[in-house]
Amino acid sequence: MAMALSGELFEEPLTISDSARADALACLDTWDYDTLALQEASGGHALLLVGEALFERHKLHEPCHVDRAVLHRFLRALEACYGDHEYHNAMHGADVALGVHHFIVNFGLTARLTKLELLAALVGALVHDFDHPGTNNGHEVRAGTERALMHTDAILEHHHLHSTFKLLAVPDFDLFGAMPADDRELCRKLIVDMVLATDLKMHNDFTSTLSTLAAQHGATAAGALPSRENFTSPFQAQALVGVPLLLAVALKFADLSHCFKPFHIHKHWVERITNEFWALGDRERQLGIAVSPLCDRDKDSNVPKSQIGFFNFICVPFYSIVADLIDPTMLPWLRVQANLQEWGRRR
Repeated sequence: MAMALSGELFEEPLTISDSARADALACLDTWDYDTLALQEASGGHALLLVGEALFERHKLHEPCHVDRAVLHRFLRALEACYGDHEYHNAMHGADVALGVHHFIVNFGLTARLTKLELLAALVGALVHDFDHPGTNNGHEVRAGTERALMHTDAILEHHHLHSTFKLLAVPDFDLFGAMPADDRELCRKLIVDMVLATDLKMHNDFTSTLSTLAAQHGATAAGALPSRENFTSPFQAQALVGVPLLLAVALKFADLSHCFKPFHIHKHWVERITNEFWALGDRERQLGIAVSPLCDRDKDSNVPKSQIGFFNFICVPFYSIVADLIDPTMLPWLRVQANLQEWGRRR
């Protein structure tokens, strides 16, 4: 981050092709968005292009008092300082921002949000894993890291927020600098709540909350299957799903979204997270501490088996409920099921 804060990052002009910018715009209009391909086409600037394209598409600059030059500098600094781990990097930040965009737009939820809430949703997605160390919360505790001493709970999630607000504290990168104080405070609170909701320790409680909602207001409870003609999603009603819950669901939906990509794209992301996990396991052996789950390259070498477990314990419970609450025929839920079946064939 020192390079960005010193201004060294901006000493050389940035050249990005028109075709790469067109690719970024295309990602906004399809569930098959491929951020890995965009990263290559743009020479490593997928997050910058996605961030700028999203702000333009949703017309956020003037209503939210965001200067385009400040946004550009913020996104470049975010991109440069995200970290170079195989999975938790700027590409993942861009990918998740696209996932949040698609959740809000494709499920007809744009009208539920003010421009400021929409800005918070997109920025929260972009920064949700900022400055990721390639570890997990259990490792941070076992290794006794400085992060674990500073943040006693949801260690990495608090670290991502701390790093983000440290960057925003620099006037040249302060997206919120021209906002009225109340808007700035609201934006900050929404981003904090979103990022903290990505802590996997909360996953079961989060899924349970959605299950309770679905039991009363889901498509199955409404008897709306398979036609859905008389079904209105509770996500359309402020009284049933407030904005903080809507944004938390959107971010979790997007954070896990590689599982509903076309299988060839999904597989590339799986290869990346697997290599990152194994690299962490290697570090843990060197430190003489317990190796994190799924991080032992010798014992956890059956990738299809690991993915089947990931789908069955994390993805299927979450996406099945979200589908019941929004649209049981949604493409992402159908893809989750298809990709799980494909891993079963490869086991």
